[in-house]
Amino acid sequence: MKDWDSLFGDVPESFSRRVHDTVDRLERQESAPRPAFRLRPVAVLALALCLLAGTAAALSGLGVLDTLGRELRAYLQPEAKELVQTSVFQVASQPRHASFTVEEAVHDGRQMYLSVRVHPESDALLMDFNAEASWSRSWPEHPAQTDDGSETFAQAAAVQGKELVRADCEPVDENGTLLDRAVEVHYDGDDLLYNLSFASESGKASLRLFTDEVYSEDWKQSRSFGTLDLEVNVTERGKIYTADTPIVFADGELELTGLTVVQNPIATYVTYEYAATESASMKTRVHLYNGNVWVNWLDESGEPVPEAIMGRGVSGDDDQTTYSCTYRAFETLPGEMKLEFYRPGAGTIAQVMVPLREAADENQQGGSSK
Repeated sequence: MKDWDSLFGDVPESFSRRVHDTVDRLERQESAPRPAFRLRPVAVLALALCLLAGTAAALSGLGVLDTLGRELRAYLQPEAKELVQTSVFQVASQPRHASFTVEEAVHDGRQMYLSVRVHPESDALLMDFNAEASWSRSWPEHPAQTDDGSETFAQAAAVQGKELVRADCEPVDENGTLLDRAVEVHYDGDDLLYNLSFASESGKASLRLFTDEVYSEDWKQSRSFGTLDLEVNVTERGKIYTADTPIVFADGELELTGLTVVQNPIATYVTYEYAATESASMKTRVHLYNGNVWVNWLDESGEPVPEAIMGRGVSGDDDQTTYSCTYRAFETLPGEMKLEFYRPGAGTIAQVMVPLREAADENQQGGSSK
């Protein structure tokens, strides 16, 4: 057996832990408890009475809207407050060292937004999933500067004589598979606040809870898991717009086959559908197949409208691509959208002006008039 230490030297503790975290994240797909809503009526009543600790307003005043990402938070419409639910039915099996509670929730028909408070037990000092022990506890206030000279997580744990514990919560589907999520991190005293957002069609959701003793030498024994099942009301508020398609681009090789814009007080969700035309070259078809044709929504000055939630949803087959993005809320949408289709690193393919029309009902989404 080769002596890997002599070949590569010691690796940083943070790198080693990240490797283990990644492996563990994959292993959790198999080992973690499966979420389920299998509550009998009597149990539901009993649990509703004892678990509504999560139904009060957020203790610090930092609710689900206050902890959204900056781009969403800056453009919230007044009606957004009407979508917030402070009575969240939830059933949790807690991990060691911390208790997780969903304090507020919003489900707008496309995304579920959750404000999750993680409260430490008396023996623990909490640290978010992204932080390192050597980072300042105030790092979320200035993410580009993780060491500003203030007290670090490690120092605070040592001074207080507590176990330093990393805590996280992740949305999973009914099979226990991890879902894509956007996360905002905040601290409220010793409590950790997570704002989670993820695509969701129903009002039911499950979170996988996780804590890890940072300085434990036994990777597996240091970790503890739990689950939190919740149910909220789906409140769709806003308007749906579409376009008359197909619209063939100037190059004759690509066409917009569908466009759906969902506007509500929290966000604007846009789904683009585009495809290769019958006369498209093999090169264009290959770019589509490899996911190398992207789209920007351009503002009046020709600049891309910033995405409010990073993580574009891209799917498709050989010749067709469906591309979903989340943008900030708008008081009113323009009568037409200026779209730029491009290949990353290779420049613009085409710019297209697309007139919008309000859909009569949700069944008219998609916009294809073929």
